[in-house]
Amino acid sequence: MEPVEKSPHPGGMKEQRDSLLRYCRFLTKNQWDADEIAQESLARALEHNRHEEWTQALLKRIAYSVWIDVTRKRRWETVEAPRQEQSYQLSGFDCAHLLRHLTPK
Repeated sequence: MEPVEKSPHPGGMKEQRDSLLRYCRFLTKNQWDADEIAQESLARALEHNRHEEWTQALLKRIAYSVWIDVTRKRRWETVEAPRQEQSYQLSGFDCAHLLRHLTPK
């Protein structure tokens, strides 16, 4: 009796990608990050494994590892807006005009 061979990707490449995207959206809670994580995961899977060896478990594990890498890198990033100090000087005419047209609040 021959062993029954199970296909590691029952639905094909598109279904695997869609499933991976859903998982990445679950991880990241953000569509933009999910797309980036899924793309990086598929690139890593292509680099290290043949498509025939891909399973959902493998792709999800790769995606989780990529997400951990991204969050670790972001932990050290700082975002600082450039300081712009502006001073406004109003003439007496401008102040009077504003006082006439604006409410007390």
